Amino acid sequence: MDNAEQNIPPEKARPPGLNGAKTKAEEIARDAKRTSRLVEEAYIKAEKQRGVLEKIWDDLNGLLRLVKAWTKGDYKSVPWQTIVLAVAAIIYFINPFDVIPDFFPVMGYIDDAAVLGFVIASIKGDIDKFLSWEFEKFRGRSPDSEALPETTEPGNSERESDSSD
Repeated sequence: MDNAEQNIPPEKARPPGLNGAKTKAEEIARDAKRTSRLVEEAYIKAEKQRGVLEKIWDDLNGLLRLVKAWTKGDYKSVPWQTIVLAVAAIIYFINPFDVIPDFFPVMGYIDDAAVLGFVIASIKGDIDKFLSWEFEKFRGRSPDSEALPETTEPGNSERESDSSD
């Protein structure tokens, strides 16, 4: 499946800074432990910036749970490029020195929310498929969409690094 079929925009249509994060994301996504740590950092930062992220809160939760489930090997029905783009957005989000540095109150997080919103819109179909799978897995007891899920303890079993996705 190519990018057009997945609704993933070409590189030149992506927000500034996301393409640089995408290169790093391809490397990180091949390492389950690094990806898990990245997701955990995103959970922490998201909770601290919830007010700025309110409009995309539920979708951000879905994106983070998707990457977490994929990393653990629980959910595999997602294209590699979707994972790479999701991880790139997470890298951009946790990087304090992106287009608008995060040490500028409020303004520093607006670009993070914009990039996250862009990526979420681009991979919304894959996020929705994951949410349906998650709903079925929990038989209607899907994790609360109003709060980030609990983070995993270091040392829990995680998906082995897999570069063939």
